[in-house]
Amino acid sequence: MYEKIIKFIKPFYKKNTLSHDYSHAISVYENVKRICKKESLEGEVAKISALFHDIIQLKDKSGEDVVASAAIAKDFLIRQGVDKETYDQVHTSIIESSWDFFDKSKKLSSMQSYLLRDADFLESIGTHGLVRVFSYSGENRIVFGFPPFIEKENTAYNHINNKLLKMKDYFHFKTALAEAERRHKYMRQFLDQYSKETKW
Repeated sequence: MYEKIIKFIKPFYKKNTLSHDYSHAISVYENVKRICKKESLEGEVAKISALFHDIIQLKDKSGEDVVASAAIAKDFLIRQGVDKETYDQVHTSIIESSWDFFDKSKKLSSMQSYLLRDADFLESIGTHGLVRVFSYSGENRIVFGFPPFIEKENTAYNHINNKLLKMKDYFHFKTALAEAERRHKYMRQFLDQYSKETKW
Protein backbone atom coordinates (compact mmCIF):
# COMPACT_ATOMS: atom_id res chain seq x y z
CA MET A 1 0.00 0.00 0.00
CA TYR A 2 2.91 2.36 0.59
CA GLU A 3 3.59 2.63 -3.14
CA LYS A 4 0.00 3.80 -3.65
CA ILE A 5 0.35 6.31 -0.81
CA ILE A 6 3.56 7.75 -2.26
CA LYS A 7 2.02 8.08 -5.71
CA PHE A 8 -1.03 9.80 -4.21
CA ILE A 9 0.70 12.29 -1.91
CA LYS A 10 3.51 13.57 -4.16
CA PRO A 11 1.33 15.95 -6.24
CA PHE A 12 -0.04 17.51 -3.05
CA TYR A 13 3.39 18.18 -1.56
CA LYS A 14 4.56 19.86 -4.77
CA LYS A 15 2.11 22.67 -3.95
CA ASN A 16 3.62 23.28 -0.50
CA THR A 17 6.52 25.48 0.52
CA LEU A 18 9.90 23.75 0.60
CA SER A 19 9.80 23.57 4.40
CA HIS A 20 6.69 21.36 4.22
CA ASP A 21 7.41 19.43 1.05
CA TYR A 22 7.60 15.72 0.27
CA SER A 23 11.12 15.41 1.71
CA HIS A 24 9.80 16.67 5.06
CA ALA A 25 7.11 13.97 5.12
CA ILE A 26 9.70 11.30 4.30
CA SER A 27 12.03 12.58 7.04
CA VAL A 28 9.23 12.33 9.61
CA TYR A 29 8.40 8.85 8.30
CA GLU A 30 12.04 7.79 8.72
CA ASN A 31 12.10 9.24 12.24
CA VAL A 32 9.10 7.08 13.13
CA LYS A 33 10.95 4.01 11.85
CA ARG A 34 14.08 4.86 13.85
CA ILE A 35 12.17 5.40 17.08
CA CYS A 36 10.24 2.15 16.57
CA LYS A 37 13.42 0.19 15.95
CA LYS A 38 15.22 1.57 19.00
CA GLU A 39 12.18 1.28 21.28
CA SER A 40 10.94 -2.07 19.88
CA LEU A 41 7.56 -0.61 18.92
CA GLU A 42 4.98 -1.29 16.22
CA GLY A 43 4.32 1.94 14.37
CA GLU A 44 2.25 1.24 11.28
CA VAL A 45 -0.35 3.92 12.03
CA ALA A 46 2.33 6.51 12.81
CA LYS A 47 4.21 5.72 9.59
CA ILE A 48 1.10 6.18 7.47
CA SER A 49 0.21 9.34 9.39
CA ALA A 50 3.70 10.76 8.83
CA LEU A 51 3.29 10.56 5.07
CA PHE A 52 -0.03 12.42 5.14
CA HIS A 53 0.41 14.81 8.06
CA ASP A 54 1.39 17.95 6.07
CA ILE A 55 -0.21 17.11 2.74
CA ILE A 56 -2.21 20.36 2.83
CA GLN A 57 -0.60 23.70 3.66
CA LEU A 58 -2.74 26.80 4.05
CA LYS A 59 -1.13 30.16 4.71
CA ASP A 60 -2.36 32.02 7.80
CA LYS A 61 -5.03 29.41 8.63
CA SER A 62 -3.53 27.72 11.64
CA GLY A 63 -5.02 24.30 12.23
CA GLU A 64 -7.29 24.13 9.19
CA ASP A 65 -4.59 22.55 7.06
CA VAL A 66 -4.02 19.86 9.70
CA VAL A 67 -7.71 18.98 9.75
CA ALA A 68 -7.76 18.93 5.94
CA SER A 69 -4.69 16.67 5.81
CA ALA A 70 -6.27 14.25 8.27
CA ALA A 71 -9.50 14.16 6.26
CA ILE A 72 -7.66 13.39 3.02
CA ALA A 73 -5.72 10.61 4.72
CA LYS A 74 -8.89 9.07 6.11
CA ASP A 75 -10.71 9.25 2.77
CA PHE A 76 -7.77 7.67 0.94
CA LEU A 77 -7.50 4.81 3.42
CA ILE A 78 -11.24 4.13 3.28
CA ARG A 79 -11.03 3.87 -0.51
CA GLN A 80 -8.15 1.41 -0.12
CA GLY A 81 -10.29 -0.85 2.06
CA VAL A 82 -8.32 -0.22 5.25
CA ASP A 83 -10.12 -1.19 8.45
CA LYS A 84 -12.00 1.47 10.43
CA GLU A 85 -9.77 1.26 13.51
CA THR A 86 -6.68 2.04 11.44
CA TYR A 87 -8.06 4.95 9.43
CA ASP A 88 -9.64 6.47 12.54
CA GLN A 89 -6.31 6.23 14.38
CA VAL A 90 -4.48 7.85 11.46
CA HIS A 91 -7.02 10.68 11.37
CA THR A 92 -6.76 11.25 15.12
CA SER A 93 -2.96 11.00 15.20
CA ILE A 94 -2.47 13.63 12.51
CA ILE A 95 -4.67 16.12 14.33
CA GLU A 96 -3.67 15.64 17.95
CA SER A 97 0.08 15.35 17.30
CA SER A 98 0.21 18.70 15.47
CA TRP A 99 1.82 21.75 17.04
CA ASP A 100 -1.28 23.73 16.03
CA PHE A 101 -3.31 21.73 18.55
CA PHE A 102 -0.52 21.26 21.06
CA ASP A 103 -1.49 21.42 24.73
CA LYS A 104 1.24 20.34 27.16
CA SER A 105 -1.36 19.49 29.81
CA LYS A 106 -3.30 17.15 27.53
CA LYS A 107 -2.40 13.49 27.08
CA LEU A 108 -2.57 12.04 23.59
CA SER A 109 -4.94 9.16 22.90
CA SER A 110 -2.41 6.56 21.70
CA MET A 111 1.24 5.59 21.41
CA GLN A 112 0.89 6.12 17.65
CA SER A 113 0.12 9.80 18.22
CA TYR A 114 3.13 10.15 20.51
CA LEU A 115 5.27 8.43 17.89
CA LEU A 116 4.14 10.83 15.18
CA ARG A 117 4.57 13.88 17.39
CA ASP A 118 8.08 12.90 18.49
CA ALA A 119 9.07 12.16 14.89
CA ASP A 120 7.65 15.45 13.60
CA PHE A 121 9.09 17.52 16.45
CA LEU A 122 12.54 16.03 15.79
CA GLU A 123 12.28 17.20 12.20
CA SER A 124 11.53 20.70 13.51
CA ILE A 125 14.70 21.15 15.57
CA GLY A 126 18.46 20.87 15.16
CA THR A 127 20.04 21.45 11.76
CA HIS A 128 16.94 20.19 9.95
CA GLY A 129 14.77 22.61 11.88
CA LEU A 130 17.06 25.56 11.21
CA VAL A 131 17.26 24.80 7.50
CA ARG A 132 13.46 24.60 7.33
CA VAL A 133 13.13 27.94 9.17
CA PHE A 134 15.56 29.59 6.75
CA SER A 135 13.74 28.08 3.77
CA TYR A 136 10.30 29.19 4.93
CA SER A 137 11.57 32.65 5.88
CA GLY A 138 13.18 33.15 2.49
CA GLU A 139 10.08 32.05 0.60
CA ASN A 140 7.90 34.39 2.67
CA ARG A 141 10.36 37.31 2.91
CA ILE A 142 10.66 37.05 6.69
CA VAL A 143 13.89 38.56 8.00
CA PHE A 144 16.11 36.55 10.30
CA GLY A 145 16.25 39.34 12.88
CA PHE A 146 18.74 40.26 15.56
CA PRO A 147 19.05 39.83 19.32
CA PRO A 148 17.61 40.70 21.75
CA PHE A 149 14.64 38.38 21.53
CA ILE A 150 11.35 40.33 21.21
CA GLU A 151 8.51 37.84 21.56
CA LYS A 152 5.97 39.26 19.10
CA GLU A 153 8.31 40.27 16.28
CA ASN A 154 7.79 38.21 13.13
CA THR A 155 11.36 37.12 12.52
CA ALA A 156 13.06 33.77 12.02
CA TYR A 157 15.17 34.45 15.10
CA ASN A 158 12.04 34.79 17.21
CA HIS A 159 10.42 31.71 15.67
CA ILE A 160 13.39 29.68 16.85
CA ASN A 161 13.02 31.12 20.36
CA ASN A 162 9.21 30.95 20.49
CA LYS A 163 8.82 27.42 19.14
CA LEU A 164 11.92 25.38 18.37
CA LEU A 165 13.71 25.93 21.68
CA LYS A 166 10.59 24.89 23.61
CA MET A 167 10.10 21.55 21.89
CA LYS A 168 12.77 19.64 23.81
CA ASP A 169 10.55 19.46 26.89
CA TYR A 170 7.67 17.69 25.14
CA PHE A 171 9.13 14.42 23.87
CA HIS A 172 7.62 11.14 24.99
CA PHE A 173 10.07 8.38 24.04
CA LYS A 174 13.54 8.16 25.58
CA THR A 175 15.20 7.64 22.21
CA ALA A 176 13.56 10.74 20.76
CA LEU A 177 14.30 12.81 23.87
CA ALA A 178 18.00 11.92 23.78
CA GLU A 179 18.19 13.01 20.14
CA ALA A 180 16.14 16.13 20.88
CA GLU A 181 18.56 17.19 23.61
CA ARG A 182 21.48 16.88 21.20
CA ARG A 183 19.69 18.93 18.55
CA HIS A 184 18.55 21.50 21.11
CA LYS A 185 22.15 22.00 22.21
CA TYR A 186 23.22 22.66 18.63
CA MET A 187 20.50 25.28 18.13
CA ARG A 188 21.64 27.04 21.30
CA GLN A 189 25.21 27.03 20.04
CA PHE A 190 24.08 28.43 16.71
CA LEU A 191 22.16 31.30 18.33
CA ASP A 192 25.04 32.04 20.70
CA GLN A 193 27.45 32.24 17.78
CA TYR A 194 25.02 34.36 15.78
CA SER A 195 24.68 36.75 18.72
CA LYS A 196 28.46 37.05 19.06
CA GLU A 197 28.87 37.81 15.37
CA THR A 198 26.27 40.59 15.48
CA LYS A 199 28.00 42.28 18.43
CA TRP A 200 31.71 42.01 17.68
